[in-house]
Amino acid sequence: MLAKYYRRAYKPFHNKAFVKRIRKIRSEGSRSIDLDALVPDTRYSVETVDLQVKNIGIRILNVIKELAKENDFDFSLAYGTLLGAVRHKGFIPWDDDIDIFMTKSDFNAFMKLSYQLPNNLLLMPMDVGFFKVMDLSSIISFDGKRGVAVDIFIVSEKGESQLSFYNVHTLRHLVFEKEKYYPLQMLDFEKTQFNGPINYDYLLSRVYGDYMKLPPVEQRVSQHGDDSSIRINEYGKHLVNANDLS
Repeated sequence: MLAKYYRRAYKPFHNKAFVKRIRKIRSEGSRSIDLDALVPDTRYSVETVDLQVKNIGIRILNVIKELAKENDFDFSLAYGTLLGAVRHKGFIPWDDDIDIFMTKSDFNAFMKLSYQLPNNLLLMPMDVGFFKVMDLSSIISFDGKRGVAVDIFIVSEKGESQLSFYNVHTLRHLVFEKEKYYPLQMLDFEKTQFNGPINYDYLLSRVYGDYMKLPPVEQRVSQHGDDSSIRINEYGKHLVNANDLS
C-alpha cells in the first residue's frame, strides 16, 4: 500500500512536469501527418450516444495505431479493453472506455510525436504512470470535465527479464516475466485488430481472477458516465477547455 500513498503525494509534481513537457512539444513541433484525413472522425455515422462514444474511442485508438505504424513505438490493449477483446471480441457491452499499455520507452517515443495529434485530441497526464489521449469535443464523466479518451498505462522494465505495472484494481505493482508480454500478438477488437500480450490469460487472471465469468447483472454498468452526463459535440467544437486540464 506504500505505492498508493507515494503516488498520491507525487501526483501533482508528476502532472505539472508532464503538462509542461507536452505543451512544449506541441508548440515546437511541425505537423507533417494529417491524421484527420488518415483516420477521419465519424462520430455521427452512428445514431445512439453509446455507439458515438465507442466510435470516438476507437478512432482515437486508430490514430495512435497510425502513428505507431510509421514510428518506433508500440502499444498493447490493457485492462477492460484486453478483457473485452478476449471475451467479447470488442467492448465489454456495458463499458465505454479504452485502455492500453505502453512501455516507458514506447510512451516517450509517442510523447515526442504528440505534436502530430489533431487539434481535437490532447495528450494529458492524469496520475503517476497514467495518461489520456482525450477528445475535446465530448463530455463523458460525471464531473463534466473529461471527454472520451484512450487511457495509457505505463509498463516499466525491472532488470533485463521483467516488466511491471501499477494494477489500478489492487493498488499494487504486478511484476511478471517479459515472456508473458512479448511478442505481442494481434487480437480482434470491434471488427479490427490491435496488439495484445502474448500471454493475456496470465495477465487477465492476475487482474480479474476468473475473467471469463460475467459479473452480477447489477454490476454491469459504466463506471465513468451515463446518459445524463454524456454530451457529444460536432468534431472540432470543443466542450473541454484544454487550459482547464493542467
